[in-house]
Amino acid sequence: MTKILQVFVMVFVAATIANAKSPPPGTGVGDVPANIYIALDTSGSMRARAPGAGFSYNWAEGCPTLYSSYYYYRYYRGYYNNSRMGFMTRAIKEIVTDPDLVRGANFGLQTWSSSSARRVNISKNGASQIKTMVERCDRSLYPSGGTNPGNSLREAYYYFKNNPQLVSGASCQQAAVILISDGYWWSFYHRRALNYANLLKNMGVNTFVVGFGNLGTSNYNSLANAGGTSPIVSSDINVILQRIKDYIKSVITSNLTFTSPVIMPATRGSDIIVQADFEYKQTGSWKGHLRGYALDANGNISASELWDAGKKLTRVPHNRRRIWTVMPNLAGSTSQYGNFVQSNLSKIHAETSPVTRFNTAQTAQMIDFVRGRDVFNDADAPSGVAGDRWKLSDIYHSPPIFVGAPSGTIAPSSFPTSASFKSEAEYRSAYNYESFQKSFACGVRCLSRNEIIYAGSNAGLLHAFDKSGNEKWAFMPFTYRHQWGSNNPSYASSRKSSSTYGVDGPIVARDVFVNNKWRTYLAFTTGRGGRSVYVLDVTNADKPSLVFGIENDRQSQVVTMLRGNGSATRWSYFDSQANPLSRYRHLGYSVASPRIELKKYGAEYKWVLSFPAGYEASPTTNDGKMYFTIDLESGLPISGLSVVASDLGGANNIANSLVADADLIGKNIFDAASDVDYISVLSEMEGRVSIADGGSYNPVLDLKANSANDRQLHFQTRSSMGRDGTFRIYGATGDYYRPQLISTAIANTVFGVSYSPISNIERSYNDLQRANSQNVESCKSQTIASWRYDLDNNERATGSVAITTETLFAPVYKPKVSSACSVGSSRMLELDYQCGTMLSGGDHDLGTGMVSSPIIYKGNIYAGISGGSEGSVRGSNVKRVGNLVVIKPSRDLSTTSELQFETWREKSQ
Repeated sequence: MTKILQVFVMVFVAATIANAKSPPPGTGVGDVPANIYIALDTSGSMRARAPGAGFSYNWAEGCPTLYSSYYYYRYYRGYYNNSRMGFMTRAIKEIVTDPDLVRGANFGLQTWSSSSARRVNISKNGASQIKTMVERCDRSLYPSGGTNPGNSLREAYYYFKNNPQLVSGASCQQAAVILISDGYWWSFYHRRALNYANLLKNMGVNTFVVGFGNLGTSNYNSLANAGGTSPIVSSDINVILQRIKDYIKSVITSNLTFTSPVIMPATRGSDIIVQADFEYKQTGSWKGHLRGYALDANGNISASELWDAGKKLTRVPHNRRRIWTVMPNLAGSTSQYGNFVQSNLSKIHAETSPVTRFNTAQTAQMIDFVRGRDVFNDADAPSGVAGDRWKLSDIYHSPPIFVGAPSGTIAPSSFPTSASFKSEAEYRSAYNYESFQKSFACGVRCLSRNEIIYAGSNAGLLHAFDKSGNEKWAFMPFTYRHQWGSNNPSYASSRKSSSTYGVDGPIVARDVFVNNKWRTYLAFTTGRGGRSVYVLDVTNADKPSLVFGIENDRQSQVVTMLRGNGSATRWSYFDSQANPLSRYRHLGYSVASPRIELKKYGAEYKWVLSFPAGYEASPTTNDGKMYFTIDLESGLPISGLSVVASDLGGANNIANSLVADADLIGKNIFDAASDVDYISVLSEMEGRVSIADGGSYNPVLDLKANSANDRQLHFQTRSSMGRDGTFRIYGATGDYYRPQLISTAIANTVFGVSYSPISNIERSYNDLQRANSQNVESCKSQTIASWRYDLDNNERATGSVAITTETLFAPVYKPKVSSACSVGSSRMLELDYQCGTMLSGGDHDLGTGMVSSPIIYKGNIYAGISGGSEGSVRGSNVKRVGNLVVIKPSRDLSTTSELQFETWREKSQ
């Protein structure tokens, strides 16, 4: 069957914002981190039991291995402690390990009681240092002494005054003090605190006041007012934690201005280009669009859109949408309007309120809000249904995919099921895939199954659209309840809604043979929306069902596995580690695309789901460093391969998470006699390339990354066999989350490293031959096994490399050194894939803006770019149309009529 080309483009359109999640990286001012100084009250009253006042001490076991004479009141090693200090240090740990907050802010810590002391200086590494203090029960956190907020803010004032770079290091940089207390202090101290809060505000540093309990309410109000803010006062630690996070995120984003979109393309498609974009605005949820454009035979895009799913959805009443979910004791149902409806309020409230702390009326409003009712009076859909809001939220890190008729290749010869298969095509032949194609298992004849576009949005929904952009249904993962607090309906009368993360991870779908039948499974992670992964059965697109969902709830320290019938299996962090679910405690915010693959275990072939554990903020734990392989029949991990950091908590200060898509390589590339199976190339943030093969872990390259040289790996590697017969793995480095970072120590690179499963040699950065001074002609006559092309100072990769016709393309970006608050400029490098030399005419100047991963189609290179304008392009072979750049490469790629292969797996099918 002819492969259909699908191209998806994501665009971000923006204005100024003060909202609940950080902006996309690479847009200039949004990437200059805020400076946050946490001032924690460690006075004696913080020993009191919480919530409430008084001194009913809770003498609990603290940290006997470190400070046996101190009783420290916090949640530690399974011993529950309900003192005020215990709750607040737990909240602080949640804050400094939240990836979105750590990406957008530098943290410092002060403790104060009768006096005050700076414990951690504000820096890029401050968050991890604070986390270490909390986990080690640092004796400076022992509650004792009086309560003098005046001394606290005095120390903060002189700290910022004597370090002006913390306030005015860049014109767009924000700074704030977060003062945490129980409010129990004398009026004399209060007057002094008011004075210094005013001085800080005049300096440009706001003071946020967090009150735990209801003591000193008037103190909170007047001090916050003096500091230019309003207070957070509650006896509920979950409410306080959510509000603190919202405050910090508002500081991170309050002065951002986006002047143009970003386009993030991905391959797979037909003759329609589907473009996802969203309006990044000052208040309210971000308005999402999903637009379809016609694509002619030459790859030209029509001037006008065929449809916009966002506009179409505004015309559907919120109570007419088909939205379904699965929760413990609430089975999935997609009939009529789904099961996420008011008639199921009691069940939904019972399962969500332990996290949200909503009352029943608030949960009822939240159901309507998710469905699209304008609970917050956003008034952002004037041409839509009266009383409804704009229903499609931003499609951010969840590129849409098409799922049509089953189209896997089948080997022409027949094979018994007992055979050893050299390809998936042979496996399909043996297991009668053709009968599945001709069957009515899809609700219609499967070969006639209509194409469906699946996309995740930050409305907390996985959407299913038909090819005309009409929403068929939407699925809400149980995990999304953790984001509801940012849109507590009790705020509705005082502000607009907030944009949060929801379904913000990549999606994949494949036909698999499970439980003795062929089915079409769709898998997705929730990305920054939560530590979770879900698998749906979409064989019949009109009757989807949940196969299983896995959630790692770090706050309650419970792993939950959900089934479509509403049954739930839970495992506590303190239960037996022999339980297979225990491995999921290391599941982080998985932002990489999961992979559905066929793997051989002994004499048995299994369909598995594999994916990196995801992003975590702290370099001092192994969370996020695992590569999971899950049995698609049981939902249990076959293996959880731990990628151990080479410098755990050491000098490099990099949280070695696995955030990039794994690059799958068919083993038959190296051994033609090999059975169908794959190894996974992993890109580690710590700047290492490694191989996951079943339960084994083999390092391939150590780029010697640290927080100074910026040499992290955030993007998928690509692999190719060279004309010299050498198999190489290619990639490019740079801290994608902080692209505006400017330092003379930054030293990023594009690399090609040789790999052989036989020799299995680990190479380091210095082992790579520098290619910058090489020329193309001399390259052809040399054998260079492994090379690197060093980037300019402050330059870094902003997307995956692309490879075709012996050529490598690398997207790189450099901030404007003279102004960290301005958008920098980008290049597309065109290198010889065998030795890394720059091709003549291969340095393509894209002008102002940040470029995305390139795609290759019909001899051209396409990429998205943010910032700048069409007139900012300087390269002679570059054309910019809106936010899309089209590059005519120096080497003829016209023989490449299809998009490049994403992985070697596709060639082995």
